[in-house]
Amino acid sequence: WNEKYALAKRYYEEFGDLNVPVSYCVNGVKLGRWISNVRSKRKHPGASGMVLDEDRIRLLDRIGMNWK
Repeated sequence: WNEKYALAKRYYEEFGDLNVPVSYCVNGVKLGRWISNVRSKRKHPGASGMVLDEDRIRLLDRIGMNWK
C-alpha cells in the first residue's frame, strides 16, 4: 500500500490527475492496475484484498482519486 500510494501521489503531482492507464507501470509496479483495484474495492467494500479504511480513503481523496 505505502509504495503504491507514494507512486500514485507522485504521479498526481506530476500530471494533475489519477487517470492512469491500467497498463501503466512505474519501476515494475503496475500502478494503473492498483488504482483500478482500489476503485473496485471502494465500490465493493466486501471484496478481498487491501483494506480501505477511512484514513486511506481520505489520503486518496487528497491526491485526486476519481472513484468512478
